[in-house]
Amino acid sequence: MRSSVSSSRRKWVLIVSALFLAFVVGGYTALFASIRAGVTDTARLAMTQYPGDRVEALCALVACGSCSLTDRNHAVWALGQLRDRRALPILEKYYTGQECNHSLDLCQYEIRKAVKAIKSRSLLWLGYRDLALR
Repeated sequence: MRSSVSSSRRKWVLIVSALFLAFVVGGYTALFASIRAGVTDTARLAMTQYPGDRVEALCALVACGSCSLTDRNHAVWALGQLRDRRALPILEKYYTGQECNHSLDLCQYEIRKAVKAIKSRSLLWLGYRDLALR
């Protein structure tokens, strides 16, 4: 009797563990797909307006004085996700270290995160590098 209870409990734990693992893997997959879509959309927008590859176009969008702050902030975020070191000069140019004033200037928090991501050697950022079109 004890053997069958132990066996059914093991099966139940195994099923719950497998479902949890599937949920975690599915969540990460959805997260990466969402990030990829955002980077791709932002890069395509930039590449329709500016010449060069995605990083060059995104850098030009960040520097655009007549573009919306929303588009420019999205470009900052995308550059942080791509982690291309060519973006550092433009990001560092716009980083003031001051508090954010979203109605007047680029989000300093997003710039700081992007610079940190680009400079990071952490494996947590692995996988973002080649998310969007080339």
